[in-house]
Amino acid sequence: MRHTASLQALVPGGPTEATRNRSGSASLAIGFDDEGRQYDGRGGLSVWWSPAANEEFEKRASCVERQFSACEVLEGLRGNAVRLRLATDPHAPPRLRVNGPLTNFPVFAKAFGCAEGTPMARPASLRCEVW
Repeated sequence: MRHTASLQALVPGGPTEATRNRSGSASLAIGFDDEGRQYDGRGGLSVWWSPAANEEFEKRASCVERQFSACEVLEGLRGNAVRLRLATDPHAPPRLRVNGPLTNFPVFAKAFGCAEGTPMARPASLRCEVW
């Protein structure tokens, strides 16, 4: 299967290892997101990033915010379902949480044969890089 071979090229150990590491990677990333970065190594609320690092993060994060703001996030939801989702869930829908960031990675586009400028491969001028 083409995708399995491509995923094996991206992740040592292939799809099985990628699935195992998903939870650990997500937990690690949370430590450096807009909320997790506010806590120090002991879990205390603390400003531990330098002002320059914080400013750079804000600049790069705003690129991702612009990308997600341009997406139709609530496709298929109507009326009260939309209001409930907006009021209770701070996360983007699963499809966008996966596909959105992947559109910024040239290695993903190469592995899966996505031409630049297609929905899964943003043009280089529009890509975001947070870390």
